[in-house]
Amino acid sequence: MIRSTITFVMFLVVSNSAFSDYLLKNATVTRITSTNWNEKTFTVTHSGGTGVCAGSGVSFPEEYSQSAIAYSLSFSTAMSAYLHGKKIDVYNYGDKSLHGSVCHGASFIEIHD
Repeated sequence: MIRSTITFVMFLVVSNSAFSDYLLKNATVTRITSTNWNEKTFTVTHSGGTGVCAGSGVSFPEEYSQSAIAYSLSFSTAMSAYLHGKKIDVYNYGDKSLHGSVCHGASFIEIHD
C-alpha cells in the first residue's frame, strides 16, 4: 500500500512539472502580432533562445492571463523587449495549450539583459 501511494505521489509530481515550465529562455523578440487565428491572443516571434518553443512563435491567449490588466502588461513587456533589444523568458503555468501546442499557451514573460 505504501509503495503504491509513493508511486502515485511521484506520478503527480512528474506530471505537474511536465506542464508548467519555461517555454523559452534568453530569446530576442523579432516580431509581435496583435492576434493569432483571429482570437484574443498575441504572438511573439523570436530568434535564439532555448526551450521547448525555441524556433517557433509563442502565443499569449488572453484567457490564460490572470486578468485583462495582466494580459495588457504581457503585451507591453513583449513590446518593450522588442523596442530595446532585450532578452525574454516565457513561462507556462499549468497544462495550458492552444491549438494543440504548449507554445500557444504562454502566460508569463520576463525581460532581462
